[in-house]
Amino acid sequence: FLSKIPGLDAVFERFQIHERERVLASATCVLGCSKSVLDEHFQLRGSSNQFEILYPPVAVERFRDALPVFFPDQGVNPTKRAAFKIINVGNVDYSKNQAIIPEVASQLKKRGFNVVFYIIGYGNLYNKLREKIFSLGVENEVVLLGKRSDVPGLLRNADLAFHPSIVEGFPISVLEYQAAGLAVCGSDIG
Repeated sequence: FLSKIPGLDAVFERFQIHERERVLASATCVLGCSKSVLDEHFQLRGSSNQFEILYPPVAVERFRDALPVFFPDQGVNPTKRAAFKIINVGNVDYSKNQAIIPEVASQLKKRGFNVVFYIIGYGNLYNKLREKIFSLGVENEVVLLGKRSDVPGLLRNADLAFHPSIVEGFPISVLEYQAAGLAVCGSDIG
């Protein structure tokens, strides 16, 4: 809605430039989660010792050593047991782009692939995602698991991780997928 107001983009961009300059003028150190984030927001203007990267920690052994956990219905449903299991973990919102998963599942289903996507997480688009799953008729191919405490074990039981984000700073979930030994199919973002 706001993006359709003439001139608003230019005003917002000037505000961002002003705020970046204000931060650089008063900060002794600027922390970012990756060099690409710092480059994008500050173009590394200012003294080189003013910028630091604070890499998020991931307890690799928590994911590497977890025992596999069955997905719901996987233990009793032979179709789901034999299916290729694709997992996505994250807040269900615009930036994580889980809305594309039902569309991908629909295309794979039409082509005869036995694939089940498991989405772990909750967020402001959860109900819209559920509606989209049912409207496309892929409720057997896309399973919403909500919030879970056994994510490391579920990752160890998956065949592939799918990370279709359209906005990321430093995706912790990708590090967790890799720590669990999963290959990751992800979007090409900074």
